[in-house]
Amino acid sequence: MKTLILSLAAAASLTAGGAAVAQRGAGEIERRIDYLQHQIDRGTGDGSLNRREGWRARAALRDVSDMERRYLRDGYLTGDERADLNRRLDMVVHQVRFDRRDGDNPYEGRRYGYNTYRR
Repeated sequence: MKTLILSLAAAASLTAGGAAVAQRGAGEIERRIDYLQHQIDRGTGDGSLNRREGWRARAALRDVSDMERRYLRDGYLTGDERADLNRRLDMVVHQVRFDRRDGDNPYEGRRYGYNTYRR
């Protein structure tokens, strides 16, 4: 009887630990999504991302978030699922970084009152 109780307690503790690891993995993805959302908002706010670039980046983040939700239907993320989400987020990071630095901001370096007309 004692061995049965001990084995059930051990199994329960192992299961709880696995759930914590799965939740931690999901939390990591959520933090990355939140950080990227903040970067996109900053980029659209300061003009380094134009409207189309911001829309495209937000759509890519929604896709990753939807994929995460699908993966979490069974309650946890497998290693392959986590790797897939991180790979997708890496692609969004690279695209946002490229778009913010591509120099297509027409007002870059200029403030209110800047005269573009020749005298």
